[in-house]
Amino acid sequence: DSGTGTLRECLGQSIAGETILFDPEIFLPQKPATITLENPLPDLDDGSVTVDASNAGVILDGQQQVSSGLRITSSYNTIMGIQFINFTMDGITLEFPGQYNQIGGDHFLGNGPSGQGNVFTGNTNGIRVLYSRFNTIKGNFVGTNAKGTEAGRLNSIGIVLNNFATHNTIGGAAAGEKNIVSNNDRGIDIASNSATNNIVAGNYIGTDVTG
Repeated sequence: DSGTGTLRECLGQSIAGETILFDPEIFLPQKPATITLENPLPDLDDGSVTVDASNAGVILDGQQQVSSGLRITSSYNTIMGIQFINFTMDGITLEFPGQYNQIGGDHFLGNGPSGQGNVFTGNTNGIRVLYSRFNTIKGNFVGTNAKGTEAGRLNSIGIVLNNFATHNTIGGAAAGEKNIVSNNDRGIDIASNSATNNIVAGNYIGTDVTG
């Protein structure tokens, strides 16, 4: 959770244009390693940072009553290949003034369990978008295991668009860009009448990865 070379240190020192990678010899794709957070990670607030676990096995665990896995308050960030479990609020929070962020990618690309897609299970919300716009959420497994073949632990809401979350896209055109959204109390929730001009398309909702 802390120390030299950890995710916490890398996030705290990151600057625009950097990519944070995970050593697959430590975070084995076939046997993911768990980072149990004792308190929230630093916000992604510089912008243009990529956190890429698509070739590794990485689990972020909020079981110590941590509210959110990653909180993004800047623009043009990309988060891929991480499993977010047991957070009391959100696996990922996208918040003002952040925009043009990408959560996930193509879950057929990469050597990790979920490829470029992220996994969200056992959270209050898998992904929450609040006062943020022009974000893309694609290729993720929301409420399922890392392959989308079986149910995972329940999220209360899989993906939620809250106040003034506008012009966001949930889903993608390529086969691996489908979000698999199953085993949630509510799968995708557009929860405010100010959350307008969003696109929800090209997803599997209520099914496994095969549809």
